[in-house]
Amino acid sequence: MYDHILVSISKPRDAQPAVQTALGLATQSEATIELAGLGQHTRGAVADFAHEVTTETPFHVAVSFPEPPYALALEQLIRSHGIDLVVISAREASARQGPMSGRMQAVIGAASVPVLFIPGPGRPWRELPRPVFRRVVITLDGSPLAESVIPHVLKLAEPASLEITLLTVAPLAQDSDESYLDRMAGELRRRGAHVHTHVAHDEHAAGGIVLYAYMNNMDLIAMSTHGRGGLSRILLGSVAERVMRLTALPVLLWRPGGAEALVGASNDASA
Repeated sequence: MYDHILVSISKPRDAQPAVQTALGLATQSEATIELAGLGQHTRGAVADFAHEVTTETPFHVAVSFPEPPYALALEQLIRSHGIDLVVISAREASARQGPMSGRMQAVIGAASVPVLFIPGPGRPWRELPRPVFRRVVITLDGSPLAESVIPHVLKLAEPASLEITLLTVAPLAQDSDESYLDRMAGELRRRGAHVHTHVAHDEHAAGGIVLYAYMNNMDLIAMSTHGRGGLSRILLGSVAERVMRLTALPVLLWRPGGAEALVGASNDASA
């Protein structure tokens, strides 16, 4: 399970869902939590969050304030502090309200670890279920890149506590290779997880993913993204970004290949 969780905060008023979810995950593995404030305006609020958490909970909480350019500072922080999961409020990331902010692009670009986006308003950590995420839909397309998110899902809880659906989306008139999903499901079942498979037929992959997750009461959508085109394009125009815009569910996003340098967007990310 995850041992060192970083909560990235650029808009303190919107950060509570991410903070509370991180605390809920920490109860499962006794993880340490670090709150990273991006920008001078976050210092007071982040310090208050940390004081509240350490006063009212058994968790160890560290605080850091990376300096611009945030992509490079966060990359160093993630590696030097052994961070294995980054948690962000979806409202902070502006995934549904418009283009992603420069600071949030920096977080994703720096993340050589999975990034968990949490929608608001969220629930206090004491009210979250155990495990926090039980019913998880993993989106697959037959590629090793898509499959690479699976180990990160298995770190959310003990595999036997997870109910996983492997989902692929095919165009309306196209058959899908269900034997591929069956093979992947078999591998996960041998690791102890409860696994289902489903082929959704939809001309729009993101819509098919979101609709399935909504109709089947999933707790989390997990997916990989290629992140091509440099940091400023890491989500823009991708299926992952469209899913995040459409869904009200948490999304676990994994970008294989680790951190990339920002090309042409360093100034935006440090704004």
